[in-house]
Amino acid sequence: MGVKLRGGEEVRGGVVLATNHHAVQRWMDQVPTELAERDGRFGGLEKLESVPILGAHLWFDRPVMRQAAVALVEGPLQWLFKKDAEGRVVHGVISAARAWLNVPKEEALGQFEKQVRGLFAAGREAKLARGVVVIEKRATFAPGPAVDALRPEQGPGAGGIKGLYLAGDYTKTGWPATMEGAVRSGYLAAEAVAGGRFLVDDLPVEWPARMMGLARR
Repeated sequence: MGVKLRGGEEVRGGVVLATNHHAVQRWMDQVPTELAERDGRFGGLEKLESVPILGAHLWFDRPVMRQAAVALVEGPLQWLFKKDAEGRVVHGVISAARAWLNVPKEEALGQFEKQVRGLFAAGREAKLARGVVVIEKRATFAPGPAVDALRPEQGPGAGGIKGLYLAGDYTKTGWPATMEGAVRSGYLAAEAVAGGRFLVDDLPVEWPARMMGLARR
């Protein structure tokens, strides 16, 4: 296994494809069919559905937020992050943002401004000076029923393409489509390459999750 650079130079060794599953599918289109079909990791990729994520970059005319980050029970924004020392610049996030794909920018910004002003006492009289809305339409895979059966292992396994490894939140990590799951996939890919243990232990489950029945005792 190896990589051929644009200049024609070939670098031999293992290859880790650390990208989303859409890019992996495009890469596999360039691989000989018989070779691709021999590796069972790629058969379910085209069945994975995508979920959009919305990011809102908000500049206010005065400081509105003191906390570094807050998680919100009621929307529309689900997370808020302070992006400057004063708290005038705020970044908001909406996961699974399908409902926002066709919402006009100004309408969305108006809702976000109203939400921020209602959350923080310091922001009651604040005005939104500037706002940018970015929607990544294929940000993550959709964690629907039985989706784990479609997610590939990081290593090639028996009959797979030797020397080809996968990393990304869509791979079989035991976690949903999160940043932590993507990091976990990197550890698992390193384990597959080196044959050692790189994956760190999960944090212990604390009492709030157990009380709500979200984890086993």
